[in-house]
Amino acid sequence: MTSQIMRVVLDLNVLVSAYFFSKPSAPPRQLLHSVLNGQITILHSPAYCTDLIEAFSKQKFVVRLAQIHQTPESIVSMVKHLGEAVPQTTLPLGIVRDQDDAVILACAVSGNADYIVSGDLDLTILVSYQGIPILTPSQ
Repeated sequence: MTSQIMRVVLDLNVLVSAYFFSKPSAPPRQLLHSVLNGQITILHSPAYCTDLIEAFSKQKFVVRLAQIHQTPESIVSMVKHLGEAVPQTTLPLGIVRDQDDAVILACAVSGNADYIVSGDLDLTILVSYQGIPILTPSQ
């Protein structure tokens, strides 16, 4: 019997936390470990990857990435290699307070995600979007 690989959109805050702020046993780090082990497929779109580069390009992160021999581009390359590209779509305005979060929702809808994982209250307060559950990393 084969197990199905979960198709997930990880909010950028989850990836940043996994790299910089969580202990090895913390949920964001465990999610990243599941991606690296092939148990989870990260769905990504061109806008998602652009936002990911911008997030990891903040000076405080670039310095820390250099310490572990990584760059914002290498993080995106890893996501692209281990994940699945989905078509770029947009959502109507007003779905979320912060339009940056619309990229996450659009990516999930476009890729028929099983879950969205976020630590952002603007997303988690929705509980689900078009039938896709929105969970915190600990859930």
